Amino acid sequence: MEKSSNNSNLVFITGVTGHLGSVLCKKLCECGYKCKGLVRDEDSKTLAMKEMGCSDVIVGDLVDCNPSDMVDWLKDCDFVIDAAGASMQSEIEQVEFIAGKKLFDAAVKSNVKKYICMSALGCDIIASGQTGKEQQLVCKTCSENPKYAKSQYKLDKYIQDQAPRNLDYLIVRCGDLTQESGCNKIMVAPNLSKKYHEKNCCVSRQDLANFIVAAMKSNNLTRTTLEVINSERDGVAPEEALKQINVAI
Repeated sequence: MEKSSNNSNLVFITGVTGHLGSVLCKKLCECGYKCKGLVRDEDSKTLAMKEMGCSDVIVGDLVDCNPSDMVDWLKDCDFVIDAAGASMQSEIEQVEFIAGKKLFDAAVKSNVKKYICMSALGCDIIASGQTGKEQQLVCKTCSENPKYAKSQYKLDKYIQDQAPRNLDYLIVRCGDLTQESGCNKIMVAPNLSKKYHEKNCCVSRQDLANFIVAAMKSNNLTRTTLEVINSERDGVAPEEALKQINVAI
């Protein structure tokens, strides 16, 4: 089923009023995309419409909704970005894996063009119980919260294993997010962990948003998992980083 060309830039974002989702939404709107957000309450809906530029906002709950509701939410969307995160420790399994799994399944049924899952650098290392993690690049979020790491890794694996051949996906395992304005220099690779374990495992939300938007425009970056961090010394602009990745994979 072909999408209407009038809706070819419609992006559905979970966690649209969150620390990353809000930055990402504004960047997408600046680049000419239309954003459709998911929020938990009416106050957040007003915020998403007025301050972030969403053309449409759904009030709903990722955990409690029916799978059929999610399919309705994704009507006419070509891109889905799962940027939602659990706000409480007790929600981790439900939000990071179960709700994420439901959203991915809905995206498959909705025939979206690209599915982007925000993950965490080192979740695979923590989840697998690998030894010597101090010699690998692992974000603080994963190292301090194994439950989060394991839930996120389960979702990553589900997407990798279950994605149909006609669905493009990108799993972004990023370092700890910072509020800094960013240096516009990032390092991106399928596996940064072992080679660059001495690096500071973080990335600014702005630089990460710039990378995601650049990745959405790329037709060569398909069905892959990438790790992303900032590096003023060894990093390059997101567009250049994508060129290097396209050559390497």
